[in-house]
Amino acid sequence: MKETEHSTNILREKLRANLLGEVYDLEGLADWCQRAYPKIASCCEFRKELLDAINYPGLVSPKAYENWTDDDSYPTQELLQAHFREIWNACFPDEAMD
Repeated sequence: MKETEHSTNILREKLRANLLGEVYDLEGLADWCQRAYPKIASCCEFRKELLDAINYPGLVSPKAYENWTDDDSYPTQELLQAHFREIWNACFPDEAMD
């Protein structure tokens, strides 16, 4: 993988597992992050990939997010970026973003 490329494999897996349609469970995802970080490698990778998705708008498009989660509530990149910050703040409250 090139240095400028960013993976979203763990991000996709965790969002699909926790935020898929009717089983939306941000609280469960946040609980896992707060228990697992920094002890569990997959949580560290999730944190890195979520931060990349926040810092590189377009890395995850609204369509990709919809495909991962069956959630079409974020039709624009701006709305999706705000949602990613909401997820970050829930999962990593000690490093909350505005």
